[in-house]
Amino acid sequence: MTTRPIRQERSPRDVAGPVGMVGFQKIVGGAAAIHAAAGAGLFELLAGGGSSAGQAAEALGLEERATRRLLDVLVALGLAGADPDGVYRSTVEERTLIDDQLRMWDSLSEVLRNGVPPYRLDRPEGAQLVYPSLVGLLGRIKAEAARLAAARLARPHLQVLDVGAGAAPWSLALVAEEPSCRVTAVDLPAVLPATRTAVEAAGHASRFRYLAADLFQIELPKEAFDLAIVGSVCHLFGPNDNRRLLFDLFQALRPDGTVAIIDTLRDGETRREQAIYALGLLLRAPEGDVYPPSTYREWLLDAGFGAVEDVALTERPPLTLVTARRPPAGAGPDTHPSSSPECQVPAPVRAPSETLKL
Repeated sequence: MTTRPIRQERSPRDVAGPVGMVGFQKIVGGAAAIHAAAGAGLFELLAGGGSSAGQAAEALGLEERATRRLLDVLVALGLAGADPDGVYRSTVEERTLIDDQLRMWDSLSEVLRNGVPPYRLDRPEGAQLVYPSLVGLLGRIKAEAARLAAARLARPHLQVLDVGAGAAPWSLALVAEEPSCRVTAVDLPAVLPATRTAVEAAGHASRFRYLAADLFQIELPKEAFDLAIVGSVCHLFGPNDNRRLLFDLFQALRPDGTVAIIDTLRDGETRREQAIYALGLLLRAPEGDVYPPSTYREWLLDAGFGAVEDVALTERPPLTLVTARRPPAGAGPDTHPSSSPECQVPAPVRAPSETLKL
């Protein structure tokens, strides 16, 4: 397996440049086109089948020439496709995702004033309302990154812990790469039915077991797993929660076991996507952030891990794989984030009824 060390972050001045009027027009015009298309019903119309500009204008009571130009912008933005004969079709897999995104971003001005987000996906009550219908789409979006990660992580007969599994894209790719692996998938009770559906559809039901629990209210068995996968989880939470989670995973891993974090990282190379993503977190997970590689490295080392490495997986979505290993038995004293004098972290609260027995 080829890996590389943690990257050095680049200064904003290294990646920022003047936008100018042309760039500003492009950004504002694209956003206005999306809002206009949604308000006019174009996305809903295109989701129902192909339509020419004339047909769309007639169906929605719009001016035909303006409709054609708006449709061309949607094509340029990747939100629609156009056939050679002038028929436009939606390229958005889930039309309701557009409506949900527009509603969420419309709350930005209010959040800037009062700091109160419309959603709290970092809390079980909010996550269980949204994620059951969303994880399938998220899994498909991340399928290529999951395949690339699995090629690096797969080993025969691994006992795998997939925390915040969702539709289990990461562990499904792993068992597809190495069928002898066995997975324990952990997620909230309302989300796990979607996990089961994805696993059964992939034909890997015999390789999975499931645990319905809050990540921060579960006691994991000690030294029970070879690999712990934390896919698209850490960005939802603040530093203290992430430190506690990584310490718990350190304890759950066997000596020489690996933790694999897959997430969007702040490294300056795709600055626009990462900045917008971080802003969007304020609207659904206000304690979370897009963290730089150095922050993950600090958390992992404080938890007792070593051999911290990262590798970029995909540009869109911008996902990076960060791995670290629990030292082999007898390699030296373990460290604990709450026992280090320079790093005091509150001890996690446990629910005795949520102890995983293997």
